[in-house]
Amino acid sequence: MIASADLVTRFVDEILALRRLKLDGNGIEELLEEYGNERVYLYYIGQSDLIDIVPALDEPIPIYKYLHQPSVFLLSEGIIKREKLWFEKSAVYDKVLNFASEIGGGFKRVDLEKDYTYIMHNSDSYLIYQGDKGHKEAEYIKKLYPIKIVGLDEIKPRAINSRNL
Repeated sequence: MIASADLVTRFVDEILALRRLKLDGNGIEELLEEYGNERVYLYYIGQSDLIDIVPALDEPIPIYKYLHQPSVFLLSEGIIKREKLWFEKSAVYDKVLNFASEIGGGFKRVDLEKDYTYIMHNSDSYLIYQGDKGHKEAEYIKKLYPIKIVGLDEIKPRAINSRNL
């Protein structure tokens, strides 16, 4: 729900800015007139009310339930500093994204210390390793959970991609 609220707020803020209206009750009412605001009620929530805004349930949201399936999880090798930056600037990044696209899945770099629930609950997904360290980790994880493991060198590159144009 927070993401939806953020998107709507950003949309309203951008439209108000384009029309040179303020982000306040009057500006929002003026904007909503063209969309029909008969069933829209605006309430100001001031600073003193913010402490009362709390989630209905104090439980973490199980993100793994909302990941696009199948997912492609990439293991880091942890060999160099700022590995993510190096990887995302390389042609290999396109190769992994194209693979995820071809199978109709999503993509996430995995931190094994934090993201184990993604792998546990996504048996139709792929775990991609880049080198020897990642291969050992992937083989171990496959013994624990039913996930497909693929070496980066096993993924065929597309003939044309965004970096080759």
